[in-house]
Amino acid sequence: MKNSSTIIHIALGLAILVLYILHFSSRGGQPTGENSSPSDTIRNASGKSRPIRRSSTASPADSLRLRIAYVNSDTLLARYSYYQQKKKELEARQQQN
Repeated sequence: MKNSSTIIHIALGLAILVLYILHFSSRGGQPTGENSSPSDTIRNASGKSRPIRRSSTASPADSLRLRIAYVNSDTLLARYSYYQQKKKELEARQQQN
């Protein structure tokens, strides 16, 4: 039993090693200076532009489609009237029970 466990661990270790080698040896296409477009920049909260950094595994089209939104949920819930209305209804229903 212990011998088969050792063999399985060695096989898994070799599989991980092969995956690492394959992952880091493949070179993804990164845009060079002459191929990059003006849309390869992003604006931060203060309005300053900076270039987009791309990983070697992501294609340029993937990183341009990615949109990240930051939502201050407590402010949203405080000013969202539907949420406040439903919250009052649920609290009233809870007090009845």
